[in-house]
Amino acid sequence: MVAFPTRLLHFIYSIGYGLLYVLFLLILHWTGVNSAVYTVLNWARKPGVAVGWCVLAVVVLPIAMQAITFGLYHLRALIARRTAVPEEAPRKNLEVSTIEMGTVNPAFSEAT
Repeated sequence: MVAFPTRLLHFIYSIGYGLLYVLFLLILHWTGVNSAVYTVLNWARKPGVAVGWCVLAVVVLPIAMQAITFGLYHLRALIARRTAVPEEAPRKNLEVSTIEMGTVNPAFSEAT
């Protein structure tokens, strides 16, 4: 287990990168270089389908993936809280309830 924080609003970064990529695809279409980078994103023939796929890929999927990652993060934290051994707390002068998830790892602290 690592202490990388996971926040629900981190999907904003994925949406930002996705919007930049869609803008790049639109620039390719507007300049006449290539209107169909992918078969489902053919801006010249089916712009409605292309917009639908872009909205799905840029808005819906990042939010869904971040929600799954956020859920797994909370599952990991729950497992860590439930597997903390209470009888080790007095030996190390720590109370299990005072252990802050993600910042303190009693297994690597100095023995007292």
